[in-house]
Amino acid sequence: GVNMKENIVGIYKITNIENGMNYIGSSFSIGSRWKKHISDLNNNTHCNDNLQKDFLEFHLNSVFLESSLSR
Repeated sequence: GVNMKENIVGIYKITNIENGMNYIGSSFSIGSRWKKHISDLNNNTHCNDNLQKDFLEFHLNSVFLESSLSR
């Protein structure tokens, strides 16, 4: 997993461990971006319909964030 206290620049992957679906993104601050993903998912306003649907079905416990590439 990613240490949310660090401003990590890079590519990240969010994986639904229930169904294996992935969301790939990039950010200059992965920790901040993760918080934005969670906020949008909780408010049912996430820009990715598939990720939002999975979140509503499986909830946060089945979502895993990892930094794929950072610098």
